[in-house]
Amino acid sequence: MREVATCGHVVVQAFEDVIDTGVEGKYDTWFSSNNESNAREYIDYCKKFADVLNLTIQATGGEEMLDAADAQTFVIYFKNGRKITGLSSSPNQLHGKGGKIVLDEFARRDNELEVWEAASPTGLVWGFPIRIISTHRGKQSVFYSFIKRLERGELA
Repeated sequence: MREVATCGHVVVQAFEDVIDTGVEGKYDTWFSSNNESNAREYIDYCKKFADVLNLTIQATGGEEMLDAADAQTFVIYFKNGRKITGLSSSPNQLHGKGGKIVLDEFARRDNELEVWEAASPTGLVWGFPIRIISTHRGKQSVFYSFIKRLERGELA
């Protein structure tokens, strides 16, 4: 399997999310990665794209979510009232979120199923997009089962 540059997918995802959220104002975006460092890196890329596009933003960082004392969030607020939030890996942070959800390094989590169960209602019930991005972690992962189901045409 061919590997992509470590941060390549994060850069592309950050650009797409700044356009969707900051420019077009479609929805808030929630980016959840397997660690705080990845979430911070993603938000830094979002800030750079917002700056290049001359978007007015207010950025915050290191805020604690009320439901997860160990989880950090990094937020960019746009002038249009929308926001992009970078989250660490706690599935509790995804419950009840409306808007686009991006699950970065999904297979690299010890709690894939819990993360999916927390995130899936935003797409399956409310119709918002969910993007799952990951490198493989073997055939036992939930991510691998999603890929196989897609190949068989079981998921759209």
